Amino acid sequence: KIGGTSVSSWASSCCPGAYRARVAAQNRIGWGKYSAFSERMRLEVPMAPLAPAVRAVDGTSLRVSWKPFVCQLPIVGYSVFVCNGISVCRYCPDSGALLQQTDMIAGEEDVFLIPTLTRSVVLHGLASGGEYHVQLAASNEIGHGALSLPSQLVRLADTEEMALWPPLRIDLTP
Repeated sequence: KIGGTSVSSWASSCCPGAYRARVAAQNRIGWGKYSAFSERMRLEVPMAPLAPAVRAVDGTSLRVSWKPFVCQLPIVGYSVFVCNGISVCRYCPDSGALLQQTDMIAGEEDVFLIPTLTRSVVLHGLASGGEYHVQLAASNEIGHGALSLPSQLVRLADTEEMALWPPLRIDLTP
């Protein structure tokens, strides 16, 4: 804690940069002597993670998976972006929807953060026959990091096996 404030809380309220610290203890008698300064610690947004792995689940869905990412400050979440060569959409973990930048509300970027312990998501509702690549970004208390390199390009198509599957009908009427 720094003056009663947790380090992560202090880090989120300061500017990115390099910092050094020193500490002193306080008891009922008063303050002790300050320690020597620490080594420099960089407080900054995460670097770009490795490109995610992507594979087709069916003719309209992709599974995106990634390795955990570690940086000096703890990761608070991930963002997944999917591109079809024309537009880029961001995955919303609460609804599972893919939203274009124009559909997003400024200041509400955190609703798009995938929880830290999550390592894969399935993107539904993509166009069969479409070609897609995916990028990943990590976020910490300072902000949103850089995008990863794009994943390999994946073309969605129904396989012969999928063509043999019976159509699925779900009736949700009461």
